Amino acid sequence: MRSPTGGMIMPLRSEYDRQLVFEHLVDRVRRDHWVDVSLGSQHWRAMLVAPDAKLTCTSCGEPLSIAHASGGSRLCTRCRISSLH
Repeated sequence: MRSPTGGMIMPLRSEYDRQLVFEHLVDRVRRDHWVDVSLGSQHWRAMLVAPDAKLTCTSCGEPLSIAHASGGSRLCTRCRISSLH
């Protein structure tokens, strides 16, 4: 993970590790407004979405407060986590 205020490398050996990474990621996005993420071969930018933007998740259609954007798609946190399994 990389953001305007620094970076972090974390292991993903278990489901618990993945949960901790995403909890930290969401906190970091709320503070720094964006985070670049690389997990294995997947790369995306997680960014804070303004409430008036009215953006929805490409996969489930839910309104976005944080968008995980890559390759023209914008996923909610739940769908991004699901895409890693």
